[in-house]
Amino acid sequence: MWISTKITNQLPQEGQNVFIAQAYEKEPMIACIINGCWIEKCDNLEVRGNAIAKTTIAEVHGEESFLEVTHWAPLISMPRCMSAPCTIEE
Repeated sequence: MWISTKITNQLPQEGQNVFIAQAYEKEPMIACIINGCWIEKCDNLEVRGNAIAKTTIAEVHGEESFLEVTHWAPLISMPRCMSAPCTIEE
C-alpha cells in the first residue's frame, strides 16, 4: 500500500528502508529518511573504513521538483526460500 508523503504524520521511521516514488520517475527505488532528507539505498558501492556512502534524493519538506518523493511503501518480506533451501512438495 502506497502512502502519500503529504500526510506528514505517516512518514517512515528515520533510517527505515522503504520503497519510494518520485514525481517524474517511472520506477520505484529503495530509500530512507536521514536528518530530514530522503537518502537512496546504495548497497552496490564499495566503502572502506568508517565512510558512509549515500545519495541525497530530496529534502523531506523541500520544494516541489521532479525529485520530490510523492509516495512511500513498506518493503515486503523476502520469500521463505530466499533464507532457506527451497523445496518442491510433491
